[in-house]
Amino acid sequence: MNPDDSFSVAVHEAGHSVCATHFKIAALPEILNEGRSIASEMTHPDAAGLCSYSERKISPLQFAIISWGGQLAQCLYGTPPDWAPPFKPTALLLRDWWAGMEVQINRFSASDRAGIDGCYRQSWRACKSAFAIVCRNRARIIRLARAMTGGGWQSVPMPPKFPATLADFLQLVVAADGVAEPAERLRAFVSDGVEKYFVEMKLPLDAAQHKQGLESWTAARLAEFQQGFPDAGSWRNRARAFKAWATRRKSTRAALAT
Repeated sequence: MNPDDSFSVAVHEAGHSVCATHFKIAALPEILNEGRSIASEMTHPDAAGLCSYSERKISPLQFAIISWGGQLAQCLYGTPPDWAPPFKPTALLLRDWWAGMEVQINRFSASDRAGIDGCYRQSWRACKSAFAIVCRNRARIIRLARAMTGGGWQSVPMPPKFPATLADFLQLVVAADGVAEPAERLRAFVSDGVEKYFVEMKLPLDAAQHKQGLESWTAARLAEFQQGFPDAGSWRNRARAFKAWATRRKSTRAALAT
């Protein structure tokens, strides 16, 4: 599998899910379409996947175990992130794997990092517990991941190395379909995402405020793209969101033309 495949994203979210349901906490793992979540009905523009949990109280240790479950499942049954230790988490190597991942804790998603750091004194215990749950549920994790991706995965073009630049993204992702002006195409994608967020949040803005807010938020999001892509995960998330948006826009235009 390629490091950008959606199947690994699905495996990661399924790992969270099986750890949550181990504690009888209802969970919904998802592959996000243009960053939109079915569970929260919100848009998460920089996320490729999400696992949502029921409203019941989750203890700090349970949350830490659930948070470790995603990375463990991905490293065992999918494609590990390129910054993970160069060996799989096994019974003999688990403590070394855990130590290597702790060094890279800032590379975890914000929610996974919050879960692990919220119980940092028991991080090793949480990792061991998650490992046991994930190993026992291998078939279930893979079955969930296949269901989430339709039995496979979708890849996006990747640069030869990281960090990658905005110019790389414009060339490999935005201009891949022969777009004449990829910078304007990217601006349209970002602007549509901001517009969707404003609608979801039901912000009480008049016409002038809406226009000003749309312009300033779009500029801020574009500035994030200009900072580049430090790793495959950051590239993959935005590339998948852009590809989903472009496909949806193309389909809409085709429907209007008929």
